[in-house]
Amino acid sequence: MKKIVILLTLLVLAFSAWPVQALNAPQESEPVIIYLFWGDGCPHCETAKPALRALADRYENVELREYEVWFNPENQTLFFEMAAQVGFEPRAVPTIIIADRYWEEYSKSLEAEMEEVIANCLQNDCPDPALGLLPATVIEQPLPTPGDSASTPDLAETRPAYAPIEPAPLDLPPAPPEGMRDDGFALAILSMIVMSAALTYSLVAFGLGKTFPLPTWADWLIPAIIVFGIGVAGYLSYVETQEVAAVCGPVGDCNTVQTSPYATLFGFLPVGILGLLGYLGLLAAWLTRKLLPNFEKSAALAFLAMSVFAVIFSLYLTYLELFVIQAVCIWCITSAWLVTFLLLLGLPPAVRLYTLIDEDE
Repeated sequence: MKKIVILLTLLVLAFSAWPVQALNAPQESEPVIIYLFWGDGCPHCETAKPALRALADRYENVELREYEVWFNPENQTLFFEMAAQVGFEPRAVPTIIIADRYWEEYSKSLEAEMEEVIANCLQNDCPDPALGLLPATVIEQPLPTPGDSASTPDLAETRPAYAPIEPAPLDLPPAPPEGMRDDGFALAILSMIVMSAALTYSLVAFGLGKTFPLPTWADWLIPAIIVFGIGVAGYLSYVETQEVAAVCGPVGDCNTVQTSPYATLFGFLPVGILGLLGYLGLLAAWLTRKLLPNFEKSAALAFLAMSVFAVIFSLYLTYLELFVIQAVCIWCITSAWLVTFLLLLGLPPAVRLYTLIDEDE
């Protein structure tokens, strides 16, 4: 009988202690969620996705959730609602939201800010910006893609089970059909044609010793164009060395180009810095021709040689943009046109002085 009483007493004590232990058990913190809103066909988004996936993988309690918003109205609705909850108006993709912070672009330099927010949220449990917008459960259902093509692994694996409402019009056009995107490809192709024609004309004219004459004042366009080129190359050097997002304007996607492996030579020399050095060399050659008569001929030939190299190199870079990177940098195209003009302007003095050298011999 005593054994039964002792056993019952132990059972009562065990059950009475169980709720206290449950209350005192450490609560698992909620995961920090990186929300990525992207568009199918946006080249810059394709750069952001693998980088953010790698960022999320570096932390144990961090998740990345991706939502395509150009072709999925439910995701677009979520985009607008979450943006309103955070306190901004969505304007572009990719847009990245973590807690109460957001970024409407991606570049490698922004990851430090994101990691700072993530570290803070892992310690202090930041509020989820999707609180009240997404239910606790989700439906395992692939996201639709444009056309009849099958879902791709880049799309989010699940979508929220909430009733979609008519979304507000997103001020970003969906990607047009392949081959018809307004991404600056037509301008890049035109640039390659013009550069090829100018290069061919210059080489033939120099070989024949004849060129179309230019007015005297045209020679003074050279330093003006060079100064403009220094500004372009200087800005690209800043973007490449500081790893910041470039201002691309309405044409092309310069950030995709600037973050590609082809933005550096030999793994350490940014193309923008090479361009900056090239413009400075052209300026030095022009000043030498104008100010030092004894070096006039050699300076003119040096200017022509550097401008020929610049055009050939610009042709190569434009080819990479069109057929390898598949994105166009408007800053690079601008520089390509500038060096083409410099080639045509530097040709007459070089032909004239080279002809004088032949006559002297």
